[in-house]
Amino acid sequence: MDTINKEKDMKPRIIQRRDINKQEWDKFVMESPYGWAFHLYDVIGVDRYKEDKDISFAIYDDDKDEIALLSMLHIEYKEDGAVLHSRYGLVLKGGVMPHKEERKLCNAYKEYIDSLCVKYNVKKLLAGTVPLVEALQPEKKELINPLMKFGYCPAATTPTYTWICNLNGAESELVKKCEQTTRQALRKLEAENRYKIIEASNNKSDYEKYVELHIKTYTRTGATKQIIHEEYQKNIFEKLIPQKICRVFFLKDKDKNEIVASVAIIIHKNSAYYWWGASIDEKEVGINKYLLWKSMNIIKDEYYKNGGDGDFWFETGGAYIYARNGKQKGLSDFKKSFGCQLHPIYRGEYIIS
Repeated sequence: MDTINKEKDMKPRIIQRRDINKQEWDKFVMESPYGWAFHLYDVIGVDRYKEDKDISFAIYDDDKDEIALLSMLHIEYKEDGAVLHSRYGLVLKGGVMPHKEERKLCNAYKEYIDSLCVKYNVKKLLAGTVPLVEALQPEKKELINPLMKFGYCPAATTPTYTWICNLNGAESELVKKCEQTTRQALRKLEAENRYKIIEASNNKSDYEKYVELHIKTYTRTGATKQIIHEEYQKNIFEKLIPQKICRVFFLKDKDKNEIVASVAIIIHKNSAYYWWGASIDEKEVGINKYLLWKSMNIIKDEYYKNGGDGDFWFETGGAYIYARNGKQKGLSDFKKSFGCQLHPIYRGEYIIS
């Protein structure tokens, strides 16, 4: 009887990210089929918007003396109140979890989320998943949204699809899968031999050039808020580039001796994601395509050169397949043009009744 009561009373512990060793956190991410670069300790430490505060946490299984689940979670303070969001969702252990353990873990998660919603006076939490995690990659993907068992219902947020392409092959063959206008732009710029790809390092000069291009881009496009704030930008150069989690490439116009575009790509095992892009002139769409295409292939080639095998997946980003015109359609068409196919993004909405 005492054993039964003790078992019922035992609950997994909730531990804040700031109180967990970086190596332990990242080890769990690297070993999980649900983990990706966006879940790594140094990546989630600074959110893209300065109004956001990281309150990510782990659920710790004391019986096994190990982490059982990681949850990416941020709180954003707005004029009309706080908003909770989990842009990259949960990281779970691999393999089949016994039903009893799974139920205990799910209950612990829901109880803690309920308490946070009460604490911050919010009625719902929006969450997403990372399409490139091993468990959700094409040909391996789960057919059931993994958020559902943790109390989420399907969310009607957009986009719910993204563009992904398989880069397993030589560049000369892969380019044949690109759309005709993209192939023409790539071949034209290749023949001109006017542009040079330069990889950025984490020095002050490259950082300042990267920031300058971003400022020009979101000023030109009329963004209502700065896309990425200074602390976030510095985190990329000071922590992520040295660890090869993120790689930044510049496109140099050799005739003008000027950097005209940049791209930031975040990488994890056999996959990579087009994170940020910026340029001095939005009319020069061809140079943005050229820089991204060349960067994709540089990263892919190094993966195979270093012993990687099988497929290498590259995500160019959210698909606005419903857009018939305007900026969203143009952006979606750009991302699709590299021979990409649609792939689902599982999302969920956690509602407090």
